[in-house]
Amino acid sequence: MTAVMHGVRILEVAEHTFVPAASALLADWGAEVIKIEHVERGDAMRGLARSSGLSMLGSGAHVLLEHSNRGKKSLALDLGTPDGLDVLHRLIATSDVFLTNKTPAVRAKLGIDIDEVRAHNPHIIYVLGTGQGERGPDGDKGSYDMLSYWCRSGIALSMKQPDDDFVPNPPGPAFGDSIGAMTIAGGIMGALFHRLNTGEATTVDVSLLGLGLWSNGAALALSLQLQVPWAPIPPGMSVGNPLVGAYRTADPATDLGGETDAIATNRPSLRGAAHPIIQSNSFDVLWDHGVVESRHPGVPAPGRPSAAMAAADRARGQRLPGTGTGDAAGRVAKPRLLPLAAAA
Repeated sequence: MTAVMHGVRILEVAEHTFVPAASALLADWGAEVIKIEHVERGDAMRGLARSSGLSMLGSGAHVLLEHSNRGKKSLALDLGTPDGLDVLHRLIATSDVFLTNKTPAVRAKLGIDIDEVRAHNPHIIYVLGTGQGERGPDGDKGSYDMLSYWCRSGIALSMKQPDDDFVPNPPGPAFGDSIGAMTIAGGIMGALFHRLNTGEATTVDVSLLGLGLWSNGAALALSLQLQVPWAPIPPGMSVGNPLVGAYRTADPATDLGGETDAIATNRPSLRGAAHPIIQSNSFDVLWDHGVVESRHPGVPAPGRPSAAMAAADRARGQRLPGTGTGDAAGRVAKPRLLPLAAAA
């Protein structure tokens, strides 16, 4: 891996995963990262198993801590003392980036708000990771990815089936945090590039709530455009788009490329790399060859809505680009894919 961040020093005053994982990525890419930890307990992630009763952590390496802190130098400082702050200020003076996820009240108490930090280095890039952003009634409230990224943004609701009496969990620990870390890392790299070109030191501000809204942005845009509340697709029902559906394949090794990798076929002739379907990856060719099939008996294949579904679409007067239309007998015409200019 090319050390594209070599020569960049990052000073981190942050805990848990959302923000620290960003500097771990930059350390992977060659940056020098100095992590300031609590003088007695260290990063709160170190005591996660003891404080929360989690039994998932094994007796070896603390993999959750390593996920967001690998490749860093660690220094324990008491920022409540003049000596501790003096060391921090000297590190600020030699750093390119200051990275924190402390709330405004804590930053003010510790003397690490943007004005105090830039008093020791006016060229430093100041980076914030927050729960709900810096402005608004919840600007001073902390959060976790389960709260702001997963639930408050609407992602959990968009995954919840109507009959469920529970909120679905994220697919794994630190799911939104890790996505946020990539976003922060990209913002830092952009800010460094901007400073190189203009000499201006900027601020990078990323919130878990904003990340959740962005991650679910395509669904929210469709919902707003169609004026229909977004809801999860019922189990076993077609997604309505043959290019992004999941299909059972006769040959697990079948690979048609792109987002049609798992399109089902029982034809041995379609398994060879020389077949025109595999070469073209064209939806029209796939349809003409009758390759698109449903995952479940009795469920319309993606792009082939039932007569009832098509009638409901016609009654609403709305249909997403790329979906088919059916007649009274349930026969379906070939879907049309709009050109990019028309779709836009």
